[in-house]
Amino acid sequence: MSTKTLLKRIALVAVSAMGFGLLSSVAPATASTTALTVTSIARAGVGASIKIASDSTTITTSEQAHWSLVSAPTGGALATGSGALVAASGTELKSYYTANIAQDTTTGNVLVAGTYTILVWVNTTVGTSGPGGAYPAIGDVVTSHTMTVAGAPSTVTITSPTTAVAAGTANGTFVATLKDANGANTVLTGNEALTLKAVQGTAVPAAGVVSIGTTVGTALAAADTTAESAAAQAITSVATAGVGVTGSNIGTSKYTFSVGNTVANTTTITVAGAHLQQDLHLLQEL
Repeated sequence: MSTKTLLKRIALVAVSAMGFGLLSSVAPATASTTALTVTSIARAGVGASIKIASDSTTITTSEQAHWSLVSAPTGGALATGSGALVAASGTELKSYYTANIAQDTTTGNVLVAGTYTILVWVNTTVGTSGPGGAYPAIGDVVTSHTMTVAGAPSTVTITSPTTAVAAGTANGTFVATLKDANGANTVLTGNEALTLKAVQGTAVPAAGVVSIGTTVGTALAAADTTAESAAAQAITSVATAGVGVTGSNIGTSKYTFSVGNTVANTTTITVAGAHLQQDLHLLQEL
């Protein structure tokens, strides 16, 4: 082999090695997240809540959650967005970010009923431009999510963890779940409300005090009548202390409340409003 040929080969090896070095230099900063879980709930013309959860409980760097629309029904749109993950705390077992997105044509968020496919990723890039912001960069943790944008509430179902609740001060917990005409979970708007009523049967034994409360195990209110809860409790899209239910702004189709009776008797719970009504007969047992 001539000296000239040997020098050419050495030069090629050097260039190749330098090329690999350049590629590795643009790798994204390391983040603690290695997998993502995405959940969502949305209503046409109202808004959406998208929760992006990490598999990590802590944030080792300034980790950012990003989302971008892949496909949408005709007329639908969802703007690219981002937000910083927060570390797990309280009932949140993993670090997460929740995007509450309101219907707003000026920001590019047009929510019509149907199915949306969203690309979701996490990295340390701040903002929504360029690699990592407008779209995933090499090495980012990426997943896709299908979001159903539901219509207006059409039905409500009431569920309970148990089939019977002990009479006395231990109120039973119930959940009212809203669905649209297609069976998709949906939410209330700010000008919609549900009302809750609990009425006991007139059969023996004697009538007791029926109460609707916010927590399980609290004493039944003596101010309530012996026939039914003192007044219909309002269930709105925003929880208010004292209304007897808990809910949230955009982000839930479930509203939790507690009902109790001081005696063993059958109690009928009625949830109505927003054109919804569902009765549940609760057998109170000693």
